[in-house]
Amino acid sequence: MKKILSEIKYLFINPSKIKRIKTSNNYYEIVKYFTFFLIILVLFALLFGLIFFQEAKKNISKIDLDFVSSCFVIPIYEEIIFRVLLKKNKLNFYLFFSVLTLFSISWIFLLDTSIFIVISLIIYVILKKKYKVEEFFYNQKLQLFLIYFTTILFGIIHIVNIKNLECLDSFNIVYILNKILIGFVLCFLRLKFGMLSSISFHSIINIISFYLK
Repeated sequence: MKKILSEIKYLFINPSKIKRIKTSNNYYEIVKYFTFFLIILVLFALLFGLIFFQEAKKNISKIDLDFVSSCFVIPIYEEIIFRVLLKKNKLNFYLFFSVLTLFSISWIFLLDTSIFIVISLIIYVILKKKYKVEEFFYNQKLQLFLIYFTTILFGIIHIVNIKNLECLDSFNIVYILNKILIGFVLCFLRLKFGMLSSISFHSIINIISFYLK
């Protein structure tokens, strides 16, 4: 735990010091980090539930999404839109702008988002195998800005889940803070283990939430 905590602090001061671990043959490390963050988020959720249980029942709208969309499609496109640019290379820029554009088109014309995401990911995998991917590092200030900006934005967009937005009361603030906390966790996992780990962890959270509705 001490090692994890010592690494987490770099997310807020110097993300380049977060030592990247390849997912292959390091499944124990992934499970260890996943377990740690799940415990933190569960404890926060329990505290949040104990204080605002009645408010949560009244104020959180249940979005009518099927299991696949809620637990797999949404984590993929949200992680691509909010986290893929934390690592700088041409393919990540391509993936970000293509998914953002296709998602916007599908949202405007009420088309199936998952089809466009699958197409983008297939093209991305083909290009990644064909071309050498060179990682370029942002300067410290820019990377910190991206982490804070995307994470706060990630929390704010979840306002759509709140029914009563007439006043920004304590429940709404804590709810948004909870989403921001999750956003920071996902940023850390993306930098530590890569996109697949942040997508997987996001999916786990959404699966738990889906069955707790």
